[in-house]
Amino acid sequence: MKKLLKLSSVRERLAQQRVAAARNLFRERAAEVARLRAKADALVQEHRDKRIAMRKPMLSNPQLRGAIDAIVATFDADRHREEAAEREVVAAQKKVAEAKTALDRETAALALVHRQMLKRQELCDVLDDDHQRDLARAEEAEQDERQMILARGKVAS
Repeated sequence: MKKLLKLSSVRERLAQQRVAAARNLFRERAAEVARLRAKADALVQEHRDKRIAMRKPMLSNPQLRGAIDAIVATFDADRHREEAAEREVVAAQKKVAEAKTALDRETAALALVHRQMLKRQELCDVLDDDHQRDLARAEEAEQDERQMILARGKVAS
């Protein structure tokens, strides 16, 4: 019975460790989402500032076409970088959702292991009580038998 209880205790500790690991993974991924979101927001702001600055200096006509082409190319590149940053944020959010699911799963497993441990403890307590009662009955029967033997010995004398 003690081995059964010890095994239950080991299972519960392992489940607790898995929950802690899942919780840490969830925190790390949530922090990664926050970092990527801040990076994407900073990139959007930087590009917005750049576009405003590029619109202001309008050069003379011969240079105007080249400047406009450069601005349009810059805007396109900026948009592509912003989209890439947004995709990174979405991917990180998916990882956070996966980590949350893993955390929920490990928490449920821990609860199950804990309930099983409590049931085993209850069962062991009941069996231990039954065993103690059986021992007490056996001891009582043995004592009654001794008294009968002593009583016969006194009667025979």
